[in-house]
Amino acid sequence: MDVISRMLSVAFSLRGRTNRYDFWYFFAFLALLGLLITMLIALIDINSTRLGGSSAPLVFSAYGVVSLVLLFFAGARRLEDARYSSAWIALMFLGPLGWLILMRLWILPTARRKPIAKSGV
Repeated sequence: MDVISRMLSVAFSLRGRTNRYDFWYFFAFLALLGLLITMLIALIDINSTRLGGSSAPLVFSAYGVVSLVLLFFAGARRLEDARYSSAWIALMFLGPLGWLILMRLWILPTARRKPIAKSGV
């Protein structure tokens, strides 16, 4: 849970980097949370449809927006960690092809930083 709290503490920041482990742990957390919400809504919705209304579309939409925003920021930081510009995160809006390209970039390991060469003055 350390990873989740660390990721949520910088949730809306484009500065810094997110390593591969933290990113994919957070990605899995969002996916499992979505699955849990889906199951809970399905259980609740069975009873609420008899009463004349369903809140499932609203809850699914709200979760979708929140998780996409969180993934947007975490993905941009992950790209910076792999030494790519965070502007590549715009591929997220190109549909499945953009997501496939982003997944390929997110899988890359953390890029090594070159040490600053000292001048011989």
